[in-house]
Amino acid sequence: IDVQASQGIIYWLAQDGRVYAMDGKQNIKLGKAPVNGHLLATQGYLYMLDKERDLFSYHKGGWLNDGQPIARHVLQVTAQGQHWFGLDGKRNVYSGDLGRYIDRDGDAVALRAVGIDLLVFNKAGRLYRFDAAAQKWRGMAR
Repeated sequence: IDVQASQGIIYWLAQDGRVYAMDGKQNIKLGKAPVNGHLLATQGYLYMLDKERDLFSYHKGGWLNDGQPIARHVLQVTAQGQHWFGLDGKRNVYSGDLGRYIDRDGDAVALRAVGIDLLVFNKAGRLYRFDAAAQKWRGMAR
């Protein structure tokens, strides 16, 4: 069971693996497919992974990408509103804004969105920041 809230809407993952939303007036079942893992709600966007680890996004009463996955084989997702990043099964990092992989080293272990930028820890414990405006990686600390 997981609970998230954003912009006056509460989202929750029930024991049956289904996602619901409460806008203060009514409960709404958001999807038919059971969800795997946790939910992420930020600035009016909801991100969730299904059992096949496909990533879906919900915003303003509808599923983005016509209800189709916005990414596939995602281990981890981080987002700040509409800006999202995913870590795939090979530990490569994908940018939803750029619509492409931004890191294919295969050593990322943790992601955190900071606005439109991204913080990434690798296996060696090194912290990197992806500067989205400059589209460049910068080493931060060890």
